[in-house]
Formats: sequence, C-alpha cells, structure tokens
Amino acid sequence: ETLARSLELAGERTWLWRVYRVLVYVSDDPLVPLRHMIDLRLATSSLEDASAYAARLIRLLSQRGELENALLYSTKVCELDPADTRAALELTVLLVQNGRANEAVDRWEQAATAGADAWVGRAALAPILTLVSEAEHWNMLADVASHLRDGGGHHLVDGYLRIAEVMEASRVLQTGAGVLLAQTDRKQAIQWLTRESASPEGSVEAEAIRRVVLTHVLTGQQQNRERADALRSAIEALDDLGAAREIPWRGLLGFTPTVAQLSSELAETCKDQGHQLESIVILRNAHERFPDDVALGQQLADGYFHAGKPGAALSVLDALASRLKEQGMLQEMASILRRMSELAPNNIRVKTRLIETFLQRGFVSEARAELLRRADLQQRAGAVAAAQESLERAAMLGWSLGFREEAFAIYQRLLELDPEASEPRHSLVMLYLQAGHVAEAVEQQRAIVDISLRANRKHDAIAALHQIIGLIPGDPDAYYRLGDLLAGLGEYGQAERVYRRLMDLTPGEVIPSAKAESMAALREQASRREGSRPA
Repeated sequence: ETLARSLELAGERTWLWRVYRVLVYVSDDPLVPLRHMIDLRLATSSLEDASAYAARLIRLLSQRGELENALLYSTKVCELDPADTRAALELTVLLVQNGRANEAVDRWEQAATAGADAWVGRAALAPILTLVSEAEHWNMLADVASHLRDGGGHHLVDGYLRIAEVMEASRVLQTGAGVLLAQTDRKQAIQWLTRESASPEGSVEAEAIRRVVLTHVLTGQQQNRERADALRSAIEALDDLGAAREIPWRGLLGFTPTVAQLSSELAETCKDQGHQLESIVILRNAHERFPDDVALGQQLADGYFHAGKPGAALSVLDALASRLKEQGMLQEMASILRRMSELAPNNIRVKTRLIETFLQRGFVSEARAELLRRADLQQRAGAVAAAQESLERAAMLGWSLGFREEAFAIYQRLLELDPEASEPRHSLVMLYLQAGHVAEAVEQQRAIVDISLRANRKHDAIAALHQIIGLIPGDPDAYYRLGDLLAGLGEYGQAERVYRRLMDLTPGEVIPSAKAESMAALREQASRREGSRPA
C-alpha cells in the first residue's frame, strides 16, 4: 500500500497497475484496489488486460448494494469496448436487476453488432424473453442448448444463470436453467429443477419440460426410485400437454420424448429395482396404447420371456408382426420374426412364417438358413417328408446364391433321410449336369434305376437307363440292363436294337450277339402269334 501511494505521487502508471493487481489478492477488501485498477485503465481509455477485473469490480459493487456505481462502471467499460462479451453480460445483469429489461436488450444488440459473442447474448436474453413470450424463450433456449451440445462452451450456461438469478423466480426460469445444466452439470441441474418456486405450478409447457429433463439427469442405481417417480410424473405431464402444444424438444434435449419412450424407461427402471411384475404391467398398458410401437412390443415380449411366459411373449410378437405386415413394413416384420425365432427356437410354425417373410422380402440367404433349422426340427419330430421338402428348398436357394458345393451337401443329407426316394435324385442329377459333374449325375441315375427296380417301377428304370446311355453312350452295363428290362416287358424289337448297338460297342463279345438273335426269334414268334389270331 505504501508502494502504491509512492507510485501514485510519481505517476508511474505501469508499476502502479502491477501493485494494485497484487493488492486485489492480498488485501482484506479487494474492492478498493479493483476501483483503482479500473480507474487507471479508464483514464487511459484502454482496458487492455483489465476486462476480467472490471467484471469482478462490477459484481462486487452489485453484491454490496452499490447498484448505481456498478451501473456507472459497467456503462463506462461497455462504451470503452463495446465488443467485450464479459462487460456486456455484467451490464445486462445490472439493467435487468434494476428493472430496465428493454435497455438490456438494446445493449446486447449493440454489443453483438460490435462483435461480442452472440451466443452468450442469446443465452442472456432468453430469460428476459419470458417477460414477453414464454414460447419465444423456449425457442431461443433450444438454439442455445443445441449449440452447447455441439461444443459451444459452458460460458453459455453462466450467461443464462446470471440473468435468471436476478429475475423473479419462476418454474420457466428454473426449468430453463435445468435444460442447460443438464448438458454440463447434472447435480446442479437437479438442484435447479427441484428448487422451490414462487410460482410452483408454472405453465403446462414448463412443467412438462421440467419433468422430462429431470428424468434425463437422474441416472444411476442410487437414483432409481427418484427416477421412477420422475418418469411417472413426466408421463402424466406429457398426457396433460397433449399434441396441440408445440415445444422445441429436439433443440432443448437433443431428442423428442414420447409417452411410449418414457414408459419404456420407467419399465426398465422398475426392473432394475427388482420389480419385474410391475415392469410388465407398465409395458402391457403402454403397448395397449401404442400397439404399433415396435420397440415397446419387443420390450414387453422380452419381459414376458424372462418372467417365464414364453407363450405370452410369442403372442405379443406375433400380433406385432401381423400388424407390420398389414402396413407393408416387411423389413420391420422380418426383425420381429427373427426375435420370435430366438425366443422359440423349436417352434416349427414360427420358422415357417419367418421363412415365407424372408422370401417375400428377398432375404434369400436368411430364408435358406431358417429352412435348414426347420429341417432339423422336422427331422427330430419324425416328419421326414417335411424335412426333405425343407432341405430341398434350402438346397435350391443355396444354388441360386452360388453355393453349389453346399447345395450338393444338403442333397446328400436329404438322401440319407430316405435313401429310397428317387425324386430328390432327379433334382440332384439336374444340378450335377448344370455344374458339369457328369460322373456324379450318372451315379445318381444308376441309383434311380436300382430304386425303381426294387419298387417294381420298371418303366422308371428304363427311363433312367436311357438317361445314362445319353450321358455315356459307351457304357455296356447300361445297355445290358436296358435290353434285359425291355425283354422282360415283351418289347423284343426294342431289346434286339439295344443288343445290336451293344454288339457294335463290344465287337469281341458273343453274349450281345446271342441275345440279339434270341430277341429276333422271340420277335418273330410274337409276330406270327399276332398274325394267327382271328380278326
């Protein structure tokens, strides 16, 4: 202090500034050195690095009731540097505190024009707008909150709080503060949102926003009971609000709350508290109100399933899937059916619906996978024919997707179920030929011949032998078997031609020649018998 007096007498302003700055931190009362500091800067018509000290001086004067002096300093500082955001905020606070809200708005318009932070200005002006229009207040606050979430800086919150604290307490201002603090300081947000107010009821909009924001900031196991109560209160508030009231939810919170979504959160909170049955009741009631809400339906189904009621779970999902199908929402329906498949892995009916839906939607690969699962279920149930059908469809779908080896493997599994089935072998022959696997196709045709003969279907065996000869014309065994079959059916002429072709294939063999001669003789005898019969 002695040094300061000496420097004042000597007119050493630079050193005097430094001494005053030290005195601010070491004096019992910093107000005096703060005054000297700011007076020193004002005398030079330059704040330089004194902006923060000017704000501190103005705030101290205001706190001690020297509002006129605070206003005087604040006005001078703003006139000296109109673009100083901090100074503009301090003057705005003082003007509002003195009932001069209109001047405060004008001051911010001037400051913003000069280059002050416009976002701090919006945050500071939002509370003032409640004097004119609550709706405009929420709209401006929504812009500020959105900017804050995008990384706008915590000083925006301070701008709103400073103004709100000097205005008459109200639910609107308390809720507005809670909205911004919810982005930066949840604990302080809870304090504002639960603070007693001179107007505890507030508007319907303010009350709805307050309750919803409170559910957002109450998190963690230790707050489950409080959050459950807040969620019930928020649901009630949204119901009271109705659809006619427009609130910029997305700007204020980053999302638009709904009764369905809040009911879902309430059910989850109750479940976390160990109240499983209460959770299901909440979800059931909500699902009755919002039957088209897919997430809600799935959550209810999961609740039923974990409560040991898989039938009820499937019933909910089945109704939801049908509703989605009626609405043409096949993608969503497929998702529901997948969930049904997970909940009922052994339900053939569910698998069947899932397969057909996947095929309708064009999900060929997923339909193929479900067909294989259904085949497993059908095989275990003893429904071999049905399992074969599922496997064959799966193989053909796999073939269409280019999974040729897998298709062949599925057909082999299919044949193992019923080795005497010939129809699947015909399809397999076709696939082998398409893939250029002639030897494998012939092998299946030989199996068809054997199966047909065991079943006394000689004409089927003859057709299969013709197929073999068509694929490998030099196979003597096929000719022998074909000739013998034709002979057994009395088709001596055809049998003779087969043996004569076999003679060409095996010129050194005597059996084909003998069989051909025998067939010729039998053909002649048969012809004579036909001729001797009376007309």
